[in-house]
Amino acid sequence: QTHFGDGKISVGVKIGSGAADQIVAATVNPRLSEDGSLWLSQPSTNAGRLDIPAGWTIARLQSWLPPEIRERDMTGRMLDALRQRGPVLPSTWVDLEDGRRIKLLDVRVEHERLLLTCVTEIPNDQSSTARAD
Repeated sequence: QTHFGDGKISVGVKIGSGAADQIVAATVNPRLSEDGSLWLSQPSTNAGRLDIPAGWTIARLQSWLPPEIRERDMTGRMLDALRQRGPVLPSTWVDLEDGRRIKLLDVRVEHERLLLTCVTEIPNDQSSTARAD
């Protein structure tokens, strides 16, 4: 489950451990750095209703994840970002299948919404870009 509010994103996951399920949640502030990378700052975590150190939760989360998720490149980047060791996305350019590229210019969390501002670059025409808010 995901909640957007007050500049923060909270993500909760139910993890089954055989005997009992555990709810683990992380709350972060997304931010774009000057070099265009996307970071998650000020992480806080909890297990159930208990606030716990982010480092402990992240280490446990990594061991709880199924191998097919744990071994993905994006999972590693996300866990490193939660540990403040690197950005979630080193570049905010995304290549689309039709040849267009999208660049993330701004990310805001407000009024229970995630607001993204992007520019679309059309191939072979560097002078025309479309901006969507």
